[in-house]
Amino acid sequence: MAKVLDFLTDLSYLLGEDSVPTTGIDSRIGFINRVCEDIVGRYRWSWNQATASVTITTKAGDLPTDYRMGGMVTCKDQDDNFYTEVDEQYIGNYSPYTFYVNGNDVDGYVITVNNDTATTLTVEYCKRAPLFAGSVDTKEFAIPIKMAVSRGALIDVRRSENPFADVAPETQEFENDIKKIYKLERQLKSRYQVITSKAHYNGTDL
Repeated sequence: MAKVLDFLTDLSYLLGEDSVPTTGIDSRIGFINRVCEDIVGRYRWSWNQATASVTITTKAGDLPTDYRMGGMVTCKDQDDNFYTEVDEQYIGNYSPYTFYVNGNDVDGYVITVNNDTATTLTVEYCKRAPLFAGSVDTKEFAIPIKMAVSRGALIDVRRSENPFADVAPETQEFENDIKKIYKLERQLKSRYQVITSKAHYNGTDL
C-alpha cells in the first residue's frame, strides 16, 4: 500500500531532488491522480478489488461509493445464485439471474436485477482510483509496483515543462513497469488456479 507522499517522494527522486518540495506540488499531485486512474482503468486488477454486500429494494440497490465504471467481477444473491451482466435494453430477454449497472462517478452507481426474489447481493468489484487531495492525504493505493505511478507522473512533469519534450524514454520505462504488474497478475492468477484445482481434486476447500 502506498500513499501520495510515497509517490511524491519517488517522483522527486526521479527529478533529481533531495526531497519533496514544500510548495508548488499541486500539479504533481494532479499528475499522480491521473496516472492512478489510467492504471486502474487498464485491467480488473486483483489487488484493486473489494467485496461488499448490497441491499436490493424493488430490484435495485446502490453499489459501493468506490465502485468504478465497468468494474463488476462477480455478483451473487443470498441464495448463492450467480448473476451475469447484460445490456439494460436487453435484460428482459435473459434469465432472472442477470443485472445491469447505471450511474457515474459523481452520482454513484446503481445495480438492477431481473427478478423479484433477490434481497441481498454479494458483489466483488474493482475500485475506482484514489483521488489524493494533498501531500498529507492518508488514502492508500495498493499497486504492487509503486514506482509505476511516479514514472507515469514524470511524463506529465516533463510535458508541463516543455510541451515539445521527447518523453519517449520516460514513457517506455512507465510501460515496462505496467508490463511487470501484468506479469505479477498472471502469476497470482496461475497460483490461484493451481490451488483451487488441487482443492477440487482432493475434495477439500482451501
